[in-house]
Amino acid sequence: MSTDNLYEERRLLLMLGNDSAYAFQQIFDKYKDHIYKVAMSYVKDKHLAEEIIQDVFTKVWTHRHSLLELRSFEAWLYTVSKNRIFDYNKKKIADWKAHLGYHSQKSETVNDSERLLQSKEYKELLHIAQQQLTDQQLLVFKLAKEEHMSYKQIAAQLNLSPLTVKTHLARAMNTLKNHLLKNGEINIFILLAIQNFF
Repeated sequence: MSTDNLYEERRLLLMLGNDSAYAFQQIFDKYKDHIYKVAMSYVKDKHLAEEIIQDVFTKVWTHRHSLLELRSFEAWLYTVSKNRIFDYNKKKIADWKAHLGYHSQKSETVNDSERLLQSKEYKELLHIAQQQLTDQQLLVFKLAKEEHMSYKQIAAQLNLSPLTVKTHLARAMNTLKNHLLKNGEINIFILLAIQNFF
């Protein structure tokens, strides 16, 4: 790493240690694609790779106050990533070995219930965060993220230019992520960041 890049990284880690959402987003944007590619090469599953990214950056946020003490943040980040990948692979093997048994069926039922509960909780927390948006931003966000409409489709429906739609969505995403991070909802922050990338 060049001296300039090292200085920039240390600057971002210092800001992150002071709970900066901007610094977290910059670090996320810098490393997410590489971690995703490595995770995909091992787990061969898009959703699992996204879960690994979420786990890794949750740990980054959890340890944000001590990251400046590391000799190499990048080496630490990739070690965390590889450990999470190996954990997921071990879990997949264990699930595969047990999938015919009663305990496996019971476990899957519990896991499904937990996922539904977590999904419901995420939706409720996201709904609260959405109250920070303007009416136009909220409408564009819902059309893009819930109806999966393109910029062009949203622009035609709302009689706006695609650039205006893109601006509204970008501002909505930033407002939501900043609100969620400020209120400690780091997992939803990362999910939104992932959705914005993939």
